[in-house]
Amino acid sequence: MTQLLNIAQHTLGDKIITRLEIANSPDRSVTFRSQKNNPDGLTHWDYFEYYFRVYINPYSGKVTYVENFKNEFFQLVLALHMLFGEKIGHYIVGYSVLSFDCVAFWLFSVVSQEIDSQKH
Repeated sequence: MTQLLNIAQHTLGDKIITRLEIANSPDRSVTFRSQKNNPDGLTHWDYFEYYFRVYINPYSGKVTYVENFKNEFFQLVLALHMLFGEKIGHYIVGYSVLSFDCVAFWLFSVVSQEIDSQKH
């Protein structure tokens, strides 16, 4: 594992490795993550200073892929959900969920009353 860590670190340069993922399957790559966040960043692009994944074949030590996860599709979709970063986006999502719950509860009440009135 030390050799794979050294390969990943060499690939990433001065970026610090923050996470290791080992799949429970012999045909999967070992994944090293390197992520640095700016908690004061307002948007997705300000919050992540960098976010890379390095995929390495655990048998040959060959780097199979380096992914700039900051610009990866699903990460960007997540960023749209948290458009204004963790500080503001958290509240926007929270209030949206609360509003949805209130509307769903109201709708359930109206439908239940309508069903009850049709039975009588």
